[in-house]
Parts: sequence; structure tokens; C-alpha cells
Amino acid sequence: MTKVTIRPENQKEEIIISTDLSLEGIKKLIKKFEKEKYETATLSKNSLKKNWFKLEEYEAWKGL
Repeated sequence: MTKVTIRPENQKEEIIISTDLSLEGIKKLIKKFEKEKYETATLSKNSLKKNWFKLEEYEAWKGL
């Protein structure tokens, strides 16, 4: 059993996880999560971009 300590960005507390994964398995899992996080951000950006630059959106938000 391997214990992994994680401290998420901007968090004071650590998260401790016990796992049967090897160090290599943990690294692969982290890479997978990083890739998914990046893909989600990219998809969100592209989706927002379609509406963000419409004149109607500009008019709706210009007072803020």
C-alpha cells in the first residue's frame, strides 16, 4: 500500500490517499487528470468564445 500526499493549489490542507498503484501508475493517473483538465478548459473556452463576441452578449454585459 502506497500513501500519496497531495496539496491542491491554493489549499492549506493536504489530502492523503492510500493506493495499491505503483509510483508509475500514480504518475500515469496524474497525467490523465491533467490532460482531462486541459481538454475541459479548452472545450469551455471554445464554447464561450462563440457567444462572448456576439453583439447581443456585449450589450447585455457592458454595464458591469
